Amino acid sequence: MLQVSPSAEFACFGPRDLERVTTEDADAPSLASCGRLRSCSLYAPEDSGVINTDRNFRRPRSRSFYTLEPDDNGEDKASRSSADRQGLFQADTGKKDGGQIVHPKLPPKRSTATKHKHLKKDHAGCKGSLKSVPMLTISEPDSWEISSSSGMKYGQYVDWEKIDPESAIRYQEIISSDHAKLKELGRSGFWTMPHTLRAKAYHHIIHCIEHRASMMDTDTYRDLSGQLFEEQRTSTHPFPKFMENGEIPRYCLNKAGLNSVKKILLCISQNFPEITFCPILPALVSLLLHYSEDEAQCFHSICSLLFYTDPEKRYIDQTFRTTHASCMTFGDLANKYCRGIRKLIASSHQSLFEFYSDWIMWIFADLPFSYAIRVLDVYLIEGYKVLYRVALALLCLYKVSVSSRLAHVDDFRQDMKRFVQNVSRHSSIEALLQRAFSIQLPTRRELNFLYNANKQALIQRGIQNQSSYQSVELGGFCSSVVSETEMRVVWAWIPERFALFSPARLFSTTDHSRSLTSFYSRVEGHEPTVLLLKTVDEEVCGAFLSSDWTLRDHDGEKLQFFGTEECFVFTLRPGMERYQRTIFNRRRLYSTVIEMAGDPQEVPKLQLEAVIGFNAPEKWEAGVPHGHTNNISCLTVSKSGRYIASGQVTFMGFKADVIIWDYTKREIYAQFTLHKAKVEALVFSPNEKYLLTLGGQDDGSIVLWNVEKKEAICGSPASAHSAGHCLTVGYSSHSDDIFISAGNRTLRVWELDLPNRKIRPTECQTGQLKRIIKCIEIPEDDSFFYCGTTSGDIMKVNLKSRLLSSCGPVKQKFSKGVNALKMLKTGDLLVGSGDGAFSLCSSNNFKIIKRVELEGGVSSVALRGEGQQVFVGTDAAQIYCFGYTDFKPELISTNHSSAVWDTAFPHGSSELFATCSQDDIRVWHTESCKELLRIKVPNMTCNALGLTQDGHSIYSAWNDGKIRVFTPESGRLKLIIHNAHSMGVTAIVSGGDSKRLISGGGEGQVRVWEILQDSYKLVATMKEHKASVNAIKIKSNNQECVTASSDGACIIWDLLRFVRNQMVLANTLFRTVCYHPEEYQIITSGTDRKIGYWEVYDGSAIRELEGSLTGAINGMDISQEGGHFVTGGDEKLIKVWHYFDGDVTHVGVGHSGSISSVRICPNNRFIISTSTDGAILIWRYPHSS
Repeated sequence: MLQVSPSAEFACFGPRDLERVTTEDADAPSLASCGRLRSCSLYAPEDSGVINTDRNFRRPRSRSFYTLEPDDNGEDKASRSSADRQGLFQADTGKKDGGQIVHPKLPPKRSTATKHKHLKKDHAGCKGSLKSVPMLTISEPDSWEISSSSGMKYGQYVDWEKIDPESAIRYQEIISSDHAKLKELGRSGFWTMPHTLRAKAYHHIIHCIEHRASMMDTDTYRDLSGQLFEEQRTSTHPFPKFMENGEIPRYCLNKAGLNSVKKILLCISQNFPEITFCPILPALVSLLLHYSEDEAQCFHSICSLLFYTDPEKRYIDQTFRTTHASCMTFGDLANKYCRGIRKLIASSHQSLFEFYSDWIMWIFADLPFSYAIRVLDVYLIEGYKVLYRVALALLCLYKVSVSSRLAHVDDFRQDMKRFVQNVSRHSSIEALLQRAFSIQLPTRRELNFLYNANKQALIQRGIQNQSSYQSVELGGFCSSVVSETEMRVVWAWIPERFALFSPARLFSTTDHSRSLTSFYSRVEGHEPTVLLLKTVDEEVCGAFLSSDWTLRDHDGEKLQFFGTEECFVFTLRPGMERYQRTIFNRRRLYSTVIEMAGDPQEVPKLQLEAVIGFNAPEKWEAGVPHGHTNNISCLTVSKSGRYIASGQVTFMGFKADVIIWDYTKREIYAQFTLHKAKVEALVFSPNEKYLLTLGGQDDGSIVLWNVEKKEAICGSPASAHSAGHCLTVGYSSHSDDIFISAGNRTLRVWELDLPNRKIRPTECQTGQLKRIIKCIEIPEDDSFFYCGTTSGDIMKVNLKSRLLSSCGPVKQKFSKGVNALKMLKTGDLLVGSGDGAFSLCSSNNFKIIKRVELEGGVSSVALRGEGQQVFVGTDAAQIYCFGYTDFKPELISTNHSSAVWDTAFPHGSSELFATCSQDDIRVWHTESCKELLRIKVPNMTCNALGLTQDGHSIYSAWNDGKIRVFTPESGRLKLIIHNAHSMGVTAIVSGGDSKRLISGGGEGQVRVWEILQDSYKLVATMKEHKASVNAIKIKSNNQECVTASSDGACIIWDLLRFVRNQMVLANTLFRTVCYHPEEYQIITSGTDRKIGYWEVYDGSAIRELEGSLTGAINGMDISQEGGHFVTGGDEKLIKVWHYFDGDVTHVGVGHSGSISSVRICPNNRFIISTSTDGAILIWRYPHSS
């Protein structure tokens, strides 16, 4: 006897209803001819009443969402009678009679006097409908369609590995492969067949990149799905805002599959409100659904790709700006690797932007399924770079195809779509991928630099969405050298980030004189430029110059090649061609150019029509008087102390500012913009007449500025072509005309020739000694100068003869290199090294006289007065003071060297506050800003902290999942709670009785702990959040608390019964929450930049304020009387708000990084704010009582 128990697999299905398919034709085939019922065979087109099992339906790929259509008898398919469904069910379950299956007759189709019209695809609707909002309909499909879309649920009783052992062997090889091997397998199509092997491979790959446990996303999806669709058979929703027109590639999905794609997309839109533009999401969902067990697993796979944060291996762009920056990056790559296609499109007066805007849809919409899925194989492993490769390969194939039929192409954009859809006629998928991987693209880092430069150009241009994009109109540009079509071709050749701006004519021989002096005076200071030349024979050529013309002077020669790899020359007549990175015969071209410039009779034979400068909007320079726009890279002070000069870092392709500050007036004295990407070093001349600036590796130039006139005197490449880039500069102690530059295998002494506005270098002879020099020190007598190197020795060079005098120490070198040098009046050297050693040594034999070990590598050394005091800075954000006589360090200033995540005051006191960061917790004195206590926990990050109300403990939350409690006087560890949370402790708060701690974790759990004398006890665990808990606040009576989470929920908990009282939901990732002091309201904020007011009693919304313009709000605190509150976030501004009016009363500008937390001190005197750049700022509270 066998005992049979119901299978869990079937128990979860519940009762199922079948949908009856009616026929118009009485002669239509009966269901008996259909054989076994399957979802694919039951489906018939809406306008056909015939069920044809032999016909392979090929429906066009869906390009939009459709509303549910009623059938011809006026009834919705979703609302058919149960009798109809029962009739079909009986037809499927008919009993055998005499060896034949007996099917009861289907009930006849009901007639009606009036027939409703079919709903149309456009969503205009009828009177009273929402005409302005496109809507979609989600219908729950019938049982067969649901079970047919259940992916890997079929064959649950079969051991597939025994049927196909080769597949099992291959899967074992997949899971045992490292990333390089997995990359090789993906490119070769290792898991192409069978279907289950690819599904397992995808699951393994996504598991390697997923952001968190799949169960969390599964629960999130089920919750969102339940909220959105509930138990209704049909529900209507607006299109997700990240989709342009609701287009969904079908990819062979049946009706149930398409319905599931819509549901997943709506849940993604609900879970990720920050995604505003993402055209590839529908295609990715459709493709991954093929290889997912259910909708929840597909949702989890997409979440893993969306949460991936490595900038060099991106997966999905989520805004119009990032998507268009990728489009611009592809355009730059196409300009280099697929020459000629731009010229074809630009010369036809069609929009390049529109053509390239579809580049990613060529892959994830237009490619056939068998091609797209092979691309997905490699995309999941290698990221965004694969898409560039495949799109370039398609473009190269298209160029070959379109060249022979140019006369018949009216629209390149639509023609490219048709070409990609029929790419199988031109190339197999393996040949396409082989062509794609044969393209030698730049490295991921270089591609990321170009992507960031393009994104920064969009930011400066003010382009946030598609409506704010305006193409450059070249029709208004007047030229006697080129036509409008030719100008379009030139504009198509230049890099994308420069093509965003309109041209402006700077010089023309028809309007200005033919003097080269006049030409240079008009073009210098503009970058980049386009040079156009026309001969008397009507031949037109030109060049694109990415660098400023002031760099043409070099080594005393009048003309010299300069620029970057983006420079190119071109011809427009008689033929259009672009030439990049061409190798010239330098000697011959020099003589030709010099001869042209020297012979005034030759110049009129060329008509130099124009140099085109790029009009940057005023927004580029907006805000500069407030300081730098990015991180400061170097700083120097003039000898008298009147001026301070600073340089900054910026993005590749953009210029970095140099600012001279008037110290006495506390304002900007002058601002210079010339160097690219970074200012490496700068120094004042001894008499403060000049400022010398050095550009970074991407710039490589050295420029001398006149401080009084606020203008550049001259510039030159800092090092020879055979040497590496320059790292530092130094000025003579007495002469304003002599300075030194040094770096990677380069050491030069320069002399200023002011009458000729030139600087002339002389190479220092160091023999066989090749070093990378990081610092220079020149004594007051200017006889020698000293160079500190990365190899740990010091070079002594004669300043007059430019010869190496000595090098040492010979035996015991300075570990991790010499970072700083200073010469004392006694002739001894102060040496700071990378290992934290600060030494006093002899300048003759470099023997160490005294040595002190400091925390962190020495980064800078400064002398006070004649050297009686020495100040030393380290990369651990500490400053030490030394006396010359005792040579003992005194720590005078400290700070965090990494992001500060939280701050807290003791209860009722403003004298002290505590902050937490990576590796440590610090306690500070508020008035003096002195560090009083440091608690170190190496290699761990403290996410949150607080002080108990009795003042006896500092409790803290750490990323290793532990809660640590310390004594505030000594920092001794009192208690540690191991495994408090599985994914790190992200928030923590103490009750008013100081005996309870409430903690939140990255996995979403909220736990209550009872703190005993030397132990602890877990009181309760509350599991409702689906993502990390970011903030916790507790009521004064200790009976209720509120938690804010990244799952878009704020939950008010009952701490007596440990259950939920109320829940607040919003389309945001909540970052912070506060109780009003009267505790009848809470205020929240998060990534949607909104500030919400909510009732505690029922969780209803009261008010919503626009809290920020550009970024999330990360920190919030409310004053004790409840009249004002303070916010701070990614906008880098501190804002003080009036609670009842909802108005901003004060704005604080000071942070250069995203603000992570803000606190108002208990007596309302100060506001403490912390940021991700390691800064702690103390502000005067403007409404102090």
